[in-house]
Amino acid sequence: MFYCNFKLSNYGAMEYPLMEWTDERVKRFWDYESNFPGNYFTFQVGQNLLPLIKKYAGRNSLVLDYGSGPGFLLKHLTGGGFRTAALEFSGDSLEKIRAQFGNCENFAGAFSMEEITDKGLSFDVVTLIEVIEHLDDHYLTLTMDNIRKLLKPGGLLLITTPNNEDLSKTLIICPESGRLFHRWQHVRSWNKDSLVTFLKEQGFLILKAGVTDFNFEGRYSAFLKPGAYMKFIYRKLFKEGSLPHLFCLCTAGK
Repeated sequence: MFYCNFKLSNYGAMEYPLMEWTDERVKRFWDYESNFPGNYFTFQVGQNLLPLIKKYAGRNSLVLDYGSGPGFLLKHLTGGGFRTAALEFSGDSLEKIRAQFGNCENFAGAFSMEEITDKGLSFDVVTLIEVIEHLDDHYLTLTMDNIRKLLKPGGLLLITTPNNEDLSKTLIICPESGRLFHRWQHVRSWNKDSLVTFLKEQGFLILKAGVTDFNFEGRYSAFLKPGAYMKFIYRKLFKEGSLPHLFCLCTAGK
């Protein structure tokens, strides 16, 4: 069940074994972290993803936020005019999402995978935001299989993940077991080439892939209309590999 695409010998910590992320440990970890909304990517920069989605998705698109967590992105998607549903694997999170968004005009429901399959629902857009870095081989394959089934023909998939993350820099040790684990439960690192290659192998057609800083995009958006020149200068000042966020927009094909 556990996969990690880096080696302890790379950073001199061979005497410390890696902790195995079992389903129970993952649930316990995120049940605790859910008490701290400010730590979530979609809480921090969720609104800054909207321009990217609006550029490629039709106004009447039915959107699914896959792996919604507490539902922070739902607020921005529904507020941005998209009819949006949530898919979440935590029963507690599903109940919280339903309680918070039940009366929202653009909310299309919150579902487990079993519920969404039973209803036979399909979507124009699926967002997979800061998820794939958490998935071992089994769950990565399962997730992509699920998304292919949930997307309408020609439907759009948006993925974000940390760019070229050095996982070793965020390892901490459990003082009880003496085992190392990633502070945010990441088990793999992606760059633009590896993500594009993987998605092509999964049968997706790449529309756009790149690196950016979604914090920058949001912080200066009011001063960068249309903003293309300043963004060009910003990307020239910082090497591509140092920009923190990787994104890919792809389509499920016809």
